[in-house]
Amino acid sequence: MSFLPLRPVPVADHATSMYEEWLAWLREELDRPDCDRNELCRQILTDLYYPHLAGADPASLPMTTRVALAHMDPRNVTLEPTYYQELDEAQYAPRKPLLWLWEMFDRSPLGENVHLGIKFRRVLAHKVFKSCGKSFKVTSSSTTGVGSRSATAPPSRTSPTSTPTPTTSWTVESCPLPGPSSRTG
Repeated sequence: MSFLPLRPVPVADHATSMYEEWLAWLREELDRPDCDRNELCRQILTDLYYPHLAGADPASLPMTTRVALAHMDPRNVTLEPTYYQELDEAQYAPRKPLLWLWEMFDRSPLGENVHLGIKFRRVLAHKVFKSCGKSFKVTSSSTTGVGSRSATAPPSRTSPTSTPTPTTSWTVESCPLPGPSSRTG
């Protein structure tokens, strides 16, 4: 497969400045030793999805709205790796809020902005993955998870037990994804 370089696409100066300022703030927050990643994720997602409810008293809101707001906090959701018996909870716990933030960002209108999205995911990738190059690039159609097979093609239809073929190899430090034979159910 040949490598074709991407062409430069101009983004308005004011938008570029705003994006860079926001990403710098996010980097600084994540680099703080006392950063509460769960609270940071909750704050960003609430600002992104429900900015008008950021300071609202949950008790005054309809139940469905309260449930929706609760989902902005990664402590209130489960992600697939949470169910793996082999999961190292201590290694996964600091990454879970970032994985939830990544997934929810990608589902938002901001996630479809290629210019901002790649830079946003790059900030998170350096905190999630064991190793990540400076020019790490992934689009909103990609998924992340735990282990070296977190972005995979479906198993072959000829063999129900065949191992998925990796399309991308990303590794989350010390959070192995169990192989097909070690999972039950």
